[in-house]
Amino acid sequence: MLLLAYDTSGREGGIALAQCEGDACNVLDEVAVSGGTFSAQLVPQTSELLRKHGFSATDIGALVVAGGPGSFTGLRIGLVAAMGLAEALQKPIAAISVLEAMAWDVADGPVIAALDASRKEAYVGEYGPRPQQDSRTASVADGAGESLTRQSLGNDGGLR
Repeated sequence: MLLLAYDTSGREGGIALAQCEGDACNVLDEVAVSGGTFSAQLVPQTSELLRKHGFSATDIGALVVAGGPGSFTGLRIGLVAAMGLAEALQKPIAAISVLEAMAWDVADGPVIAALDASRKEAYVGEYGPRPQQDSRTASVADGAGESLTRQSLGNDGGLR
């Protein structure tokens, strides 16, 4: 299954394209996206990335998007772009915590993941030992990803 991922949570962002089989994903390519230009670059960069690898939007099997913590505006841009594409293509989408993703590679816990939140503050998350299979990751890999809806995002687009 072809997986498209957006991260617009920080000053710099990115788009990744991966080919997934079962539990394993092979990252085909990554494209950096400059902060402050997410809204102008996500769609054309996605189109170019797919074209470069001989894919079209209809080949996408599922989408993943960074759900925070991070820049409020950046997160909204990434979430809206991913949700719009997922809705148009009728594909599953999942939001993943950036801190949880950082901690994922560590098999034994506890793990404390931290990101600079500016103004002498930090985003911090503590995670226990990694489960054998994360249900959100498995459901996306199986093509039945957890959908983001207005109920989970709220009327203002903020994650609940």
